[in-house]
Amino acid sequence: MKIFQLDQTREQYFKTQIDRCNTKFSFSKVSSRDVKKYYDIILNHKKYLNKNNTIGPVVCMGTRKGREIDLFRVGKLRWLSWLVGCFEINFQYPRSLLFFLYSFVRSSVKNMIESSVVGVEINPRSERKDVLICSFDDLPADWSKKFEVLFSNSFDQSQCPHKTADAWKAVLRDGGYFIICIADDAEPTETDPVGLLTVEDVKSLFKCEVVYYSKYGSRAGYSEIILYNNII
Repeated sequence: MKIFQLDQTREQYFKTQIDRCNTKFSFSKVSSRDVKKYYDIILNHKKYLNKNNTIGPVVCMGTRKGREIDLFRVGKLRWLSWLVGCFEINFQYPRSLLFFLYSFVRSSVKNMIESSVVGVEINPRSERKDVLICSFDDLPADWSKKFEVLFSNSFDQSQCPHKTADAWKAVLRDGGYFIICIADDAEPTETDPVGLLTVEDVKSLFKCEVVYYSKYGSRAGYSEIILYNNII
């Protein structure tokens, strides 16, 4: 792991991340096939542990427009996920021609239940009922142990990786799962201050058991790590 050395105030960091978000606001590097794979891996692991076959609540960190929130929510309905996937195309970023289905039965951050799928984004432009506008390393106290699954491909945007990992672990339940996607060959930059992450770095930061790892395994070419939060 390598950290970009830049002396920024908190306000300067927020501005950098919001400006960056605006340049890529409509893009998402998550596909319906990725989400199906993650759910299948987690459900198989839960079956191995003789746990229930449901997943939730789910939180996505650093969501921009919120497309991955929609995919993780739609992914709970296999027929709908299959339908969206059939019409998914990939130019620079995966997207579905059935985009109008993404708004189907969105959750609310103000009224979360076990089936909820919500997100966190620093950019006020991202406001919608299933998105909490805040920094993903400064989360509400009442979110403690709230979620069973936490997904992000935005960990490289952390101002401090240890602070971010601690904040994310605080909101994940014991026995929950992190899904962390990384560009592990990428050098750190001003907008992505955490670079050259490895699976061992992620394991050390979150202090969890790795149950799945695939180098460049996502449709967009991210390396994928799923961790089981079994250390109390």
